[in-house]
Amino acid sequence: MRTSTALLAVTLAVASLAPAALAVPKHKSSHSAASQTVAELERRGGVDETLAKRMKEDPDAPVTRYDIASFVARAMQISAAARSQQIVEVRQLMQEMSASTTELGGRLEKLAEQQQELHERVRQLREEQRR
Repeated sequence: MRTSTALLAVTLAVASLAPAALAVPKHKSSHSAASQTVAELERRGGVDETLAKRMKEDPDAPVTRYDIASFVARAMQISAAARSQQIVEVRQLMQEMSASTTELGGRLEKLAEQQQELHERVRQLREEQRR
């Protein structure tokens, strides 16, 4: 269970930054495309400055296990931060909607009272016409 949870977390973390890695322009040299990809990953916070610098200097250099672990850890942090921000936004929306719902409830009560008063007035007018 732990292994599958960890694997799922790594997969989701890497997937959150995958569009940057897949956004390689066509008809460019591999070094140029790699530089652009690294720049996008750096912009998104997927790699630290040191790793980004090394990758830009020599895009064909081997990637170490530390580099991969660093990349995955940063991706997981970015994903967790995004979820935290979404939770905050959802809570704010819930508070706003709660206030709106309460206000609408008050308006509906007033409309129901007015409707009842109108029905009563119509009944009275009909009685007066019959006399």
